Amino acid sequence: MKFSDPSEFFKYLNEQFGLSIFKNYERCLSFVEELLECDKRNIFFINAAFIKKVYETLIKANNSNSEKKIISIERTIKILTDECDMDNDEATNTVCWLAQNIYPIEWESYLKMNSKSVSCQHFVNDDKRNCIVFDKTEESLFKTSEKGISFNNNIIDNKIWTLEDIDLEMVYCPIGSFMMGSRAPFVKSKGFLGFFIEKDDGELGRSDNEVQQQVIISKPFMIGKYPVTQKQYKSITKVNPSHFKGEKNPVELVTWNDAKNYCECLNSIYYDKLPNDYKFDLPTEAQWEYACRAGTTTSLNSGKDITCEIGFCNNLDEVGWYSGNSRQNTYPVGQKKPNAWGIYDMHGNVFEWCEVCFGKYSCPSCILPTDLDNSRYYAIRGGSNAVNVMFCRSACRIIHYSTAFSADLGFRVALVPMS
Repeated sequence: MKFSDPSEFFKYLNEQFGLSIFKNYERCLSFVEELLECDKRNIFFINAAFIKKVYETLIKANNSNSEKKIISIERTIKILTDECDMDNDEATNTVCWLAQNIYPIEWESYLKMNSKSVSCQHFVNDDKRNCIVFDKTEESLFKTSEKGISFNNNIIDNKIWTLEDIDLEMVYCPIGSFMMGSRAPFVKSKGFLGFFIEKDDGELGRSDNEVQQQVIISKPFMIGKYPVTQKQYKSITKVNPSHFKGEKNPVELVTWNDAKNYCECLNSIYYDKLPNDYKFDLPTEAQWEYACRAGTTTSLNSGKDITCEIGFCNNLDEVGWYSGNSRQNTYPVGQKKPNAWGIYDMHGNVFEWCEVCFGKYSCPSCILPTDLDNSRYYAIRGGSNAVNVMFCRSACRIIHYSTAFSADLGFRVALVPMS
């Protein structure tokens, strides 16, 4: 298949796969390689290197201020004119397909600054797929109420924000602090000559990497009421990789990169609906555990502790699916009891990817630890349908390779501060 110009190619990708395709470089480039003849001598056919350079140059400023976004637009147009032998109008029209959707305000500013007028078809989904919602006149997706709470200049009814077109419910998590990790065992002598011994065996099933520390949540955030379901995942990505099929079952067989890409797609779709300085992302370990505990200090978020490390545990059965009650299957979300904040399935069903690379907790008292390094290993939390009781505790941390996937590993979306 050949395309006469870049605009035609962008239009084809959008019609076939939705705007989410533009946020996944590897997937997009694989389509480019399959669909196009890569002939650098012929400017009328696009090649993978060209597409990659356009994306990387333009989207590099995604989290920057308006001035830097305008500069990225100018650089992208310059690449097209210098390296692809396009004139300025051709380059401007090509960039239009991406810029007017990714940076609409900055794109309009660029056109006015350069006295340009470009007529470029806006991305449209005739089949109502949940890929693109860029109408700034559309009513806000925030549900408002006089009795609601203020969240970064928005009112959220009953502490829940719903992305109605994909039925994704987000639960508000307030500013606060909590003790992250699990209680360690200790023996302490007390009284005259130390004749009285105080002993604590620690939390049943704990690991050494769960060192307790006080964590301050300095900014409110929101987290998915449920893990991302297969229906929600497919509505954005157009694929359902899961082994255990079911629209309301949690999506699984997703890598850390897949989960991150899903969050980036949501940011592209709902960029004009988000609170200022907030974005969709995976939760950090601190955010995940804070939301899971909802004020509890026990091994389960119901205020109860596990009673065994393996086998059947009545207390865990109330709140989650694990090896003792799941028959090694996933189940529709929301069937077990929620925690005090109304969040479901934090224990069992599927493990959940976290944002931060796996490592030792950084300090005795920390504020939203978000240090990312070049590690390829990330934390997964919550336990799953395939593991024993001890791995489903609120404090349990498991290390996992970022490109790994399994039928008991999914993720939960969070709406978090950008800094």
